[in-house]
Amino acid sequence: MRARRLLATVVATAAIGAIAPLAAISQPASAAPPASAPHAAAVAVGTPHTVINCDGRSEQFGKGDGDAVYHRWEKTPGGTWSGWENLGGKILYDLAVNVNSDCRVEVFVIGTSHQMYHKWQVSAGGSWTKSWDNMGGYLIGPVYTRYWVGAGLIEVWALGPDQPTNRYHNKIQTTVGGWSDWY
Repeated sequence: MRARRLLATVVATAAIGAIAPLAAISQPASAAPPASAPHAAAVAVGTPHTVINCDGRSEQFGKGDGDAVYHRWEKTPGGTWSGWENLGGKILYDLAVNVNSDCRVEVFVIGTSHQMYHKWQVSAGGSWTKSWDNMGGYLIGPVYTRYWVGAGLIEVWALGPDQPTNRYHNKIQTTVGGWSDWY
């Protein structure tokens, strides 16, 4: 599992750059589309970010129609792809995505309120939370994420209003323990 986890991080990093910048959404958590929202034909803007989940399937995320976050996945490792699923939100920049220690994929964005939001799979390879969870903060610039293999946690960070000298950080303590305060 640890070797696969490291591979997923290395592949994701190679696919999206050293550290992936995050995006912005303007809708509150309750404004996400219903689970039955139709699939889009294609992601209209930008290059999708790819992660490899723990069962070896690739998952892609990108900015699509209406500047929303879109997601698609391989049905089997190396196999055919699903259609694009609208995860909602409205992103102004790019997004960041990572796989956590229990194999659930998480997506991170910055909203027009300058707060960070995230959405995650309820179970590994499963459905998504219905709404975007507000992580707070007051963030004004690029946001990044990385997975700490030895510690089994995801860290996210972004520039605060006093940039470029101060970066605010937020990291998960455990898969069940929630997120730390901004520091």
